[in-house]
Amino acid sequence: MELMKVKERGVMPESNIYFNTPGEEGLKLFLYPICCGHFICGNDYRVNRTNYDSFLLMYVKRGEGFVGAGEGKKYLTANDVILLDCYRPHAYGTESGWEILWAHFDGKQARDYFEAVSQGSGCVLLSPQMSQNVYGYLHKIYELFHEICTTSDTLGNKYLVNILTEFLMCRGAAGSGRATGITDDLLTYISENIRLPLKLKEIAARVSLSPYYFTRLFKKEVGYTPHRYILMARINSAKFYLKSSELPVKEVARNCGFASESGFCVAFKRIVGMTPKGYRNQHM
Repeated sequence: MELMKVKERGVMPESNIYFNTPGEEGLKLFLYPICCGHFICGNDYRVNRTNYDSFLLMYVKRGEGFVGAGEGKKYLTANDVILLDCYRPHAYGTESGWEILWAHFDGKQARDYFEAVSQGSGCVLLSPQMSQNVYGYLHKIYELFHEICTTSDTLGNKYLVNILTEFLMCRGAAGSGRATGITDDLLTYISENIRLPLKLKEIAARVSLSPYYFTRLFKKEVGYTPHRYILMARINSAKFYLKSSELPVKEVARNCGFASESGFCVAFKRIVGMTPKGYRNQHM
């Protein structure tokens, strides 16, 4: 971890930037932050690159600006979050000033995650109603450098995976409208408790709704029934373990909330089209 003085045009002196070099295990297994920062910028802040070998997460705390990644500009305002492929030509900045929290990251699975989230676009923008959970994890990454003054490849990976999982989970909701605070909080709860049984009655009770009404509301806002959504979240989590660890299939099943190894293998093959072992062999 290294703190450096920010010398970019348009960046105010009170801004911070930290650089990180992951360990050997982090490079082999994890997603990891390359650098992160908290910038307060004037109206002349611009970034225009042909490439910067990483992916960028950026949260706008206040102000407004723009980002471009080959398909025209997207305009950002307070509480927006973007995920940007910086391997491709890109630009971003502000014409009126803004305050941003950001992190560049990479890793062996980073490209796979980005393609799953972006579906061919070079940049993904979340609306303010869907961005608060992402901001919380992004802030935890920044705190590893700024307040705790140490780095942890394991924690960095955990927070980045949680962020990208939020993007994946919100992708369905984006097609049918913006999620409410009820479903937004539950998406985070599901993500953080994927290894638990997650029974419909108990989840509905968290928001004081009947299972029937909760299922209708959830499907309307997220695009899937709670059962289907949880199953897909478990499968996505299993893919990560199979790609990035040597855990036995039985342990992967347990970590992802499946009651048995056989049930996990049947569900995985039905959805992915191959067995967990076959998937692991293909991606090792």
